[in-house]
Amino acid sequence: MNWDAVGAIAELLAAIGALAALIYLALQLRHNTEALRKSELAARSATSFQGAHSWAELNTAILDPEFAMLTAKSMDSPPSEINDHESARLNFLGRSAMERLDALHYLYRNKQLEEELWKVRITWARRFLDRPYWRSWWDLERETSNYSPSFILELESEPSDGGPV
Repeated sequence: MNWDAVGAIAELLAAIGALAALIYLALQLRHNTEALRKSELAARSATSFQGAHSWAELNTAILDPEFAMLTAKSMDSPPSEINDHESARLNFLGRSAMERLDALHYLYRNKQLEEELWKVRITWARRFLDRPYWRSWWDLERETSNYSPSFILELESEPSDGGPV
């Protein structure tokens, strides 16, 4: 066997090795892409769960009978029928709800919250702010700079559908 034949065999083996490396890299890329897709799905699921959980947590604050009655009163009464002490307590509820919504809006804009859940929450918020006391509260609250401009724009971009809160 001469050196030309040995060189040709070496080139053939190198080509086979390069092809094997390319196939291996393609398989690794596919595996990595699938792992990233699953990781993203898990992160979205966790985010959706946390968003729903924080909302449920907010609802537990209303379990106190006195606060539940005050909250119900705020849904049907004009601002003039809510005294300063009641208004201060309701302010914390309203701010907590809107800050949570602003955080959910951030997740939604960054594709970390499913659109279906966001639409449910924003519909509720629009209905909530449709109540006279809460509309008056929001007119003052939105000026506090506690909320992102994009959240305020989204919240006020459509009127309430008038449904129940």
